[in-house]
Amino acid sequence: MANALQANIQKGGQNSYYYAHSDSSGGLRSTLGDAPRLLEVVPIQSSGSSSPSVRPIVPISNFAWSDADKFVKIYFDFEGASTILKEEDITISLKNEGRGLEIRIVNESKNQVLLFKRERLHATVTAVKAKRFEKRVVVTLTKEDAEGTWFELESKGGVDDE
Repeated sequence: MANALQANIQKGGQNSYYYAHSDSSGGLRSTLGDAPRLLEVVPIQSSGSSSPSVRPIVPISNFAWSDADKFVKIYFDFEGASTILKEEDITISLKNEGRGLEIRIVNESKNQVLLFKRERLHATVTAVKAKRFEKRVVVTLTKEDAEGTWFELESKGGVDDE
């Protein structure tokens, strides 16, 4: 008798809930704990050089966040952030009329760009700012609706699901 995972895949085929998560042997493929993967390579023009250098883009997957009345804060661990990073090393862009967010942190010491990107925030954001501390970077998002509570950082539905 096949296990429940294999039975579900046999019954539903490619439309099975577990189909995308199965490996070739019918077992469940692990999607957690993978090493960071390269998303893109962006040429960066350094101030002292005429030719751009290339830094790999590394996604940020380890973060925490909190909801307060008027703000949502996102915390990124970064040892030595206040001494290693300069203010211009952190760029934050609001996209999709305040519902999307992209944060890029240029880490000169590791020659990489860290990327945090969310396409559908829980609700609309009107302003963002970053602050560097010794062991972390904190990004503060100003909520459009100060009374609204965020139960999740990213909305699971469409953009119009407030």
